[in-house]
Parts: sequence; structure tokens; C-alpha cells
Amino acid sequence: MIRRLKPNHKFSRRIGRAGLLMSAAMVSAPLILAAPVAADDILDLKAENAALKEQIESLARDLQKLRDAVHQNEQAVAQVKAVSGTSKPAVSSGMENTKLSISGHINRMLMYANSGDEGRWFQADNDESSTRLRFVGNTALDEEWTASTKLEVQFESNSSNDVTINQNTTAAGNNSFTQRIIDIYFVSKRLGKLTLGQSDAASNGVTETDLSRTGVIASADSKALGGSLEFHRSGTSGTGSGTTIGDTFNNLDGLDRDNLIRYHTPTFAGAKLSTSWVDGDEFDVALRYGREFDGTEGAVGARVKF
Repeated sequence: MIRRLKPNHKFSRRIGRAGLLMSAAMVSAPLILAAPVAADDILDLKAENAALKEQIESLARDLQKLRDAVHQNEQAVAQVKAVSGTSKPAVSSGMENTKLSISGHINRMLMYANSGDEGRWFQADNDESSTRLRFVGNTALDEEWTASTKLEVQFESNSSNDVTINQNTTAAGNNSFTQRIIDIYFVSKRLGKLTLGQSDAASNGVTETDLSRTGVIASADSKALGGSLEFHRSGTSGTGSGTTIGDTFNNLDGLDRDNLIRYHTPTFAGAKLSTSWVDGDEFDVALRYGREFDGTEGAVGARVKF
């Protein structure tokens, strides 16, 4: 059964009124147009754009310069690597496991002495650690043993141990190369060190053990600084007594550098024992011990001479 719907005139009238209202609203909506840009503003924008363009071009030029510099540096590094890989040093060894070290120092000082009658300043070479030149060669024999040589000479002009109050010219006692150390030694990690040649005896320096690192000016060896200066008797108008500082002081140190054979044990818990036989049938033995205790260092030495 089919029913026929009757039109709802009230609903149609409402829709019609709404459509008229919407149409009226659309018609009455105002049109907003952009205001014209002033000519001065356009000129300002063009000027800003030109300035920005110039800055960008300047940055681009700087960036290109940096790229060129980096490229040049890379080429220079490549050339250095190529040369170092093909050329040999001016001084070289025939054995790859052998090295040569050259060292030394110049040690000058101003020194003042006064005899009671007169005083004098000296520009001297510090005999505590004289001006010297050293050559040390090392070669690895195997994983356990190394062999080394040392050649050390000194040249003291106006040595602090030779100056005198009455000298009129530079003291000439050590104004030439003199030997200090000329030796060869073998070192084992487990067995210690064996030395042959002109070198320090085992007990040399035992009484000069000093952790203050001021030995270059405050050593126990008083003869090194002014050892040749004479004592003067009062009232003698500068006449020396014939007795020097070196004659009256002795720091009781062990045997000095000489031709010898010396052996050092490895260090065990801070202790090291050494002994040497010196040309002339002299023997000495030295024991050194040094440790750090809660941030404080301590060192002691003892020697026996036969």
C-alpha cells in the first residue's frame, strides 16, 4: 500500500527564509582590498635585498678561500709524508733497533766571595753540574737484554771550584774538554745492570742523597762552589793563609768516577744494592733505599769501602 506524503508547508517556508537570510548575509559582506604599497617602502625592500645579496656573495667568496687553503694544506701534508717515507735522516744506524740520543746543558752562575779584606763577583761555570755534552746509544739485544754506551764530556770556563779572590783572569784549570763518563753497560730486566769503563763508582753520591732537587746550588759537596778560595788571616792585607775551603771540608762521599766494573741489582721494594771494583784494587758496596709513604718521599743510603 502506497501512501502519498503531503507537503509540509511550514518546513518549506522555514527553509526558504533561511536561504534568503544566508543570501542576504553573503551579499552584505564587505570586500576588503589590500592597500597599495608606498613607493618608498618598495625602494627600501630593494635596498635590503641588494645588501643581503652582497653579504651572501661575500660569504661564498670566504668559503671558497677556506676550501682552497684546506686543499693546499692537504697537498703539503701529502708531500711531507711522501718525502719522509722515502728519505733517510742525516744520521742513522745500520740497525733498526739501535738509537742515539744527544743531550747536555750549559750551567752558568754569578758567584760572590768575600775574604774579609775584599769581595769579588765571579761569572763562573757551576761545578755542581758543569756544562757538558752527552751521547747515549741504546740497542735491544733481545726481549730481556739491552746494551748501551755513554760518552759524556764537560767544558768548564772559569769553574766555580777554581776561582780565587786574587785572580786577574779567568781561571784556566778546566778550560778544555775533560772526560766524565765513557762506558758501556748491559741491562737485564731480571738480573740488573753491569757497567764497564770510566763511570761512577757504586758508592759515589750516597752522602749527597737529596730529594729537595736543589743540589745544583745547595749540594753536600761544599768544594764545588769556591773550593779553591783561601781563608785569610785578619790584619794581613789580603794575604792568603794557604788553606782553602776544599782543604777543610769533606762530605765523606764514596768513590768518584774512575775506570771500573760496576754491578747494580734490580730494585726490590725500593731497595737497590750495588758494588764496584775500581782500577787500583779499590772495592766499594752501596745500599740505597727510597719509598713514598702517604705522599711523603723518603730516601737513605749507606756505603762500605774496602
